[in-house]
Amino acid sequence: YINDGLTITNLQSAVPIDYHVHYLDGSSFNTGDEIEYTETDYEVTSASTMVIKKVMFTQLPHMEENYWEPGIGGGSYPDVYLQISKYNGSSWETINSYVDDYFNETTSTMLDNHTVFWDTNFEISDFNMIYAFDAWDYDSGEDDFMTDMQFTVNNDIINSGDFPTTKILYDSDKNIRIELQIEWAEK
Repeated sequence: YINDGLTITNLQSAVPIDYHVHYLDGSSFNTGDEIEYTETDYEVTSASTMVIKKVMFTQLPHMEENYWEPGIGGGSYPDVYLQISKYNGSSWETINSYVDDYFNETTSTMLDNHTVFWDTNFEISDFNMIYAFDAWDYDSGEDDFMTDMQFTVNNDIINSGDFPTTKILYDSDKNIRIELQIEWAEK
């Protein structure tokens, strides 16, 4: 706000111009005052929906050569894909499987370089539901279950009260580490 009462015509000839600035948070200062400006990041204070934009595996168990592919011709390392499941109270239900988007011959280096990921756009509105990101090894016969990461949004994503845009989930017992890219929305 400019509170000096000048018109546009005589505003240009008035040097220096004293004015009063009002910020949205209610604070203000006069131009003659010294101020310290601190920028704050945009912060979500509530949300009814979480959208997991990307799921990235950065650590998986037994990535040594020939563990998942013993005696199978054509490869030595697992062909990793993601499956998303939820627990309905009595059993696990597959929500989405990315078997057609498996990463052929996945190595530890690929995991370290953050190249094993899926764009999921997976929407969650029940923050207490138990979900799982399952890691599978694709085979021409029967696929191998590698490991999983189970979580709820309330306990594992926003447990500190904030709404992160990135989150790392890690389970040392299962030797799995996953990085998520997240968006939040009110519906």
